[in-house]
Amino acid sequence: MADSEQRNTKGAASRPRKETVSALRESERRFRAISACTYDWESWHDEHGRLQWVNAAVFRMTGYSVEECLTMADYPLPIVCEEDRPRIAEILLLAALGTPGNDAEFRLRRRDGRECWGAISWQLITDEDGVDMGFRTSVRDIAERKRMEQQIADYTENLEQLVRERTARLLELEDRRAKLDRLAALGQLAAGVAHEINNPLAGIRNAVELIRESVSAEFENRPLLDVVQSEIDRIAGIVRQLYQLHRPQTVANRDVDLVKVAKQTIQLLSAISRRHRVHVVVTGVDGEIVLARLPEGELTQVLYNILLNAVQASPGGAQVDVSICVDEQYARMRVTDSGAGIPADIASKIFDPFFTTKHGTPEPGMGLGLSVSQSLIQAMGGQIDLESGIPGRTTFLVTVPRSLASPDPVAVQCDGRTNAPLSNPSGDDR
Repeated sequence: MADSEQRNTKGAASRPRKETVSALRESERRFRAISACTYDWESWHDEHGRLQWVNAAVFRMTGYSVEECLTMADYPLPIVCEEDRPRIAEILLLAALGTPGNDAEFRLRRRDGRECWGAISWQLITDEDGVDMGFRTSVRDIAERKRMEQQIADYTENLEQLVRERTARLLELEDRRAKLDRLAALGQLAAGVAHEINNPLAGIRNAVELIRESVSAEFENRPLLDVVQSEIDRIAGIVRQLYQLHRPQTVANRDVDLVKVAKQTIQLLSAISRRHRVHVVVTGVDGEIVLARLPEGELTQVLYNILLNAVQASPGGAQVDVSICVDEQYARMRVTDSGAGIPADIASKIFDPFFTTKHGTPEPGMGLGLSVSQSLIQAMGGQIDLESGIPGRTTFLVTVPRSLASPDPVAVQCDGRTNAPLSNPSGDDR
């Protein structure tokens, strides 16, 4: 009877132990299930920093298995990119000392060699009594975050670039407006002066003509009258340029052959080019007819002004080239001389009225040729550009629509390549 009671007592005592062991096993099973299903890469280190446990997420993020991690020396530093290892080593030391931290970004080196981004958080682990049990680390995959950050950075850079471009464009337009205001004021002044000069000049011309007609060809001072007549004609030409600077003439448009216009303009300059021993040629359009609907007289004057500068700037025996190319909308004429070139410090002034580099030369200029030419071309919806090129040579590019109904010019090279929209002309009259 006593033995039976003793057995019953032992059985009753063993039941709580079994229940406790079962509860512990169930708790461990649940803990392992939860940790295994955790998306982030979790690790548990003891108080000395040695790895005690790591979940299966490490394989998804790094390609290394749990077993490899448990036996890895200096875990997890071999998985970290070399540049970030000192930082992670410092974080592990802080974690062992009980200092928590969150979301420190670093780069991982996967088993297959690829780099990826992670963010590590860490904190101390203690039991219910506050006893130190080590620390845990949690690494989150932030590849998508970094991709979005890069995308935002790219968008920001593009936006900043767009703002810079728009700001530059606004400054360019403001500069152009200010320049047009100055040109308008100068043009009005020039037109007023031209008007005042024109009336007495007409009287002088008529008087000289009457005197020339009243003397015989054998009169010893007859050549001086011819000189006076020639100089009056030159003054009249300057007056006409002053008028055109303020208000270019409106001429009817018609179909013109640009090659023919160029060759006729060269013929007009033949006496001057022979005197300077400069050969002017049209290149690349032998036998071709290049049509455009433009005011022929104004285009001729523009070419005449540019070619005159080119001939006067070129040394004896040199050649001035005129090339013509077209596309569906625009015609482009390049005039290239063999002179000394235009210095960069005056290139922004050559289209200013009355600016000239011909002071002290046998053929001084008024500095109106390029300014008037620019006004005429802009009235056609085109523009003139000074192109930088081979040192010692100067090239002017004249761009005009093949019909005045064409939209604003777009820079298309003679070989068909498209550049940015044409900028406001800048350069210098020689």
